[in-house]
Amino acid sequence: MDKHKIKDKFNEEKRELKEKKHLVKPIFLVTILILLQIFLFIFIYTIFIQKVHWINWIWIVIRFILIIHIINLDKPIDYRVAWIIPIASLPVFGIMLYLFLEILPGPRMLSRRLEKIKIKNTKLLTANKNIPSEMEHDPRVDYGLDRYLDNIIDYPMHKNTDLQYYTQGEEYFEKLIVDLRNAKDFILMEFFIIKPGIMLDTIVDILSDKVKEGVDVKFMYDGMNAYHLPSSYKNYLESLGIDTLVFGAVKPILSTYHNNRNHRKIVVIDNEIAYTGGVNLSDEYINAVEKFGHWKDNGIRLEGQAVKNFTVMFFNLWDLSSGNEYNLNRYLSHELLTQSQAYVQPFDDAPNDQETVGENVYVDVLNQAKDYVYIMTPYLILSDKVINAIKFAAKRCVDVRIMMPGIPDKKIAYNMGRSYYEHLIKNGVKIYEYSPGFLHAKSFVSDDMTSVAGTINLDFRSLHLHYENAVLVYDEDFALKLKEDFLNTQEKCNQMTIEKYRELNFIYRLSGRVLKLFAPMM
Repeated sequence: MDKHKIKDKFNEEKRELKEKKHLVKPIFLVTILILLQIFLFIFIYTIFIQKVHWINWIWIVIRFILIIHIINLDKPIDYRVAWIIPIASLPVFGIMLYLFLEILPGPRMLSRRLEKIKIKNTKLLTANKNIPSEMEHDPRVDYGLDRYLDNIIDYPMHKNTDLQYYTQGEEYFEKLIVDLRNAKDFILMEFFIIKPGIMLDTIVDILSDKVKEGVDVKFMYDGMNAYHLPSSYKNYLESLGIDTLVFGAVKPILSTYHNNRNHRKIVVIDNEIAYTGGVNLSDEYINAVEKFGHWKDNGIRLEGQAVKNFTVMFFNLWDLSSGNEYNLNRYLSHELLTQSQAYVQPFDDAPNDQETVGENVYVDVLNQAKDYVYIMTPYLILSDKVINAIKFAAKRCVDVRIMMPGIPDKKIAYNMGRSYYEHLIKNGVKIYEYSPGFLHAKSFVSDDMTSVAGTINLDFRSLHLHYENAVLVYDEDFALKLKEDFLNTQEKCNQMTIEKYRELNFIYRLSGRVLKLFAPMM
């Protein structure tokens, strides 16, 4: 199909979606096929169990062995309890769900492939050899966290990197399009959510122009976008000369890999500039449309040496998804150095590698805090490890504040998050809800020095099941910007108290507590 026909097909599908005309998209047929496989298995089992009674004893033995296996896993107690309950009460469904999501080798094979790619690519990341000794003798920073991210996760700490912090998606978008237009060599883009509209269409037009100028453009988005994108969108981008990959495309086969989504948001321009944060490429993120009241988000722009961590980070998943291995020397050949003295360490997190990087970083910030920790998160579905770190910090008289949305995008997740309020408030934690709308920012700031911002939500899915990324920063100026954003936003918030929480409908509160049992699977 030629470029004009591809564009015409895309525009027609886009118009039908905008006008909300009925479309039977291939992705919906894929979903139906997956559901049919589940129902078929349950039906066959039900018929079989009625005819062969001894199969009950086999299931009892399997259930018993599986529960013992789960009890002895090196996993959070919440995770283990969340699996034991469905396996014990709904053995067929629970066992099969655990088999597909946790036992089958697909995710582990993917993890091993990613580890090989990372070993090859991260060898190209060179760091300033003086930084470790500087940090070791700097009482303001937690040198251990830097070593963990360098030695275990393979992303070194850098200096010579300017940082800009954006308190709204509108600011982020305004600066991003300027930098994209100024790209000379290559543009790398990776997003969890993309939706046609002002934001995405503007960026795609710029990318198309840059391709015509000879700029190498690579664009990757998560496969779940198939539920709201025109079916021809990938072909449309490729017709513009944009090298495009769909990460984890949804296929009509019941499979474990559907559970591990690419939640990262990364832009790299010429190995000189990088962007990350909570902002996706959809109009609600820049308040061009209103979905859940005012959308409060944040973003970070990096310029300088630390950008190369993002360049490597992008190609790790690009290589994994494409099956090809790129020579990164071409993309790392040019490096821009600034005079900033901030310590900057971009890092990522992947599921199924036995290393809960995001959770470890957040817990360490809480454990090292002496004065305060201010947290912005759209979701609050906590492991026992994180709850204990939050409570322990508050009990040490650290001023722990958590900011949540006032208007949720996902009501079930919001209800579950609120179910933690009473317990946390009793232990001295202050909780605020952003009254004007939905808070999507993800950030920690502590003691006017330590900051973490990126894509990692404070929930099980982000901390254990998604591909994520963030930036650890030790710098007073940057920390004060995050602190100021938090305090300014706090003025628009409603502080929750135990009394206010108890005023909520009893059934609502009870359902949140019950749903917490399944938190690690949501």
